Amino acid sequence: ESHFIREGASIVSAGAWYRRMNRVLVHSTRGCPNTCAYCINSFLTDIYSGKGKLMRSRSIGTIINELSYYKGILPNLKSIFFTDDTMFARRLEELSLFGKVYKEKIGLPFVCYTSPNTCQEDKLKALLAGGLNRLQMGIQTGSERINREIYERNIPNESVIRSAGIINKYMAQMSPPDYHIIFCNPYETNQDIAETVSLLKNLPAPFVLAAFQLVLLPSSKLCKRAERDGLLDGDLLFNFCNYAKVLVFNSRQ
Repeated sequence: ESHFIREGASIVSAGAWYRRMNRVLVHSTRGCPNTCAYCINSFLTDIYSGKGKLMRSRSIGTIINELSYYKGILPNLKSIFFTDDTMFARRLEELSLFGKVYKEKIGLPFVCYTSPNTCQEDKLKALLAGGLNRLQMGIQTGSERINREIYERNIPNESVIRSAGIINKYMAQMSPPDYHIIFCNPYETNQDIAETVSLLKNLPAPFVLAAFQLVLLPSSKLCKRAERDGLLDGDLLFNFCNYAKVLVFNSRQ
């Protein structure tokens, strides 16, 4: 009730607007086991080096208490989106406890992120038991050269295929996953793009392909590299004068 929004020409309490919400986003862990060059975590890892844990997780109890509060004030609440970089970075014991308590106390379907190097079948089963109904996973590229040399993301394609196989095994219990890729990367060659298409064709269907244009976060490793390589203009945007590639992928249902 202490929040206010503009409605037409008036400033009104946001209480009524909040009560219409049917989904909330919750962050239960800060940090990521990966330090990809395009991601803010590459910057945070540097500035917090030697100052304590790079990954910090809230207790199961505080998460459940927060969600219980939302259930009490949001009558239309239908689902939860956990926005941790990868919820699967938690230990199996934690996820098993979370699944049991969440199902008992909250009982709403939820969505979360996983990653190819943290996705494990026993962890997936623990979350499915709690109410997981959709997964999102970053693949980013099928080019191991781009992954290794440009993104500093040491995740081989075999890990992506293994994780997608695990997820596909449980399709009867959840919606098709979202797989994320990055395009409009000036360091890519046609061969790199072809390798991404090849990887996607080898993933078990069905899945939703979510494609995002590469965005350079100031102070990230990749932004600094692009600046050194003369690929930025004054607004920290890629100079696309001679760069235009289109990735077309016909997903199989």
